[in-house]
Amino acid sequence: MDDPRKIVSGSNDILDASKQWPNFHDAEVRDFNIVRGEVNPEKGIYTGPQITTRLMLCALKEPYEVIFNFKDCQAIAMADFCNQNPIMDLTIELEERGCLTDGNKMSPYIVVNFLPVLPDGQFKLSFKCFKASVSKAK
Repeated sequence: MDDPRKIVSGSNDILDASKQWPNFHDAEVRDFNIVRGEVNPEKGIYTGPQITTRLMLCALKEPYEVIFNFKDCQAIAMADFCNQNPIMDLTIELEERGCLTDGNKMSPYIVVNFLPVLPDGQFKLSFKCFKASVSKAK
């Protein structure tokens, strides 16, 4: 399993008291926003959708909110967004994509999964992206 602190920029802002990635068990997804990307070859613009989400880390001694920003997203799958949206956990891992024709490695995907509390009828979200950042909500 990949260390999210090495994948997600700004991770130091949300580490727990023991300098570990926080526990997202029983976190609640408060906001979820997708902004479409833009493709404009004349201006050299090629961006994919951006996802911003705000989570409340409820199961901590001192709960707090974090805001994630994910850029150049694809393969977005979401179900059952409602008034609570609890998750069992949040996983962020790298997935290799192979090599370019010149032999250089392609940038890996960042694979994000908001794991549901129950297998059916609960909020779930998964996607791939190329950039991820996080900050503590103010």
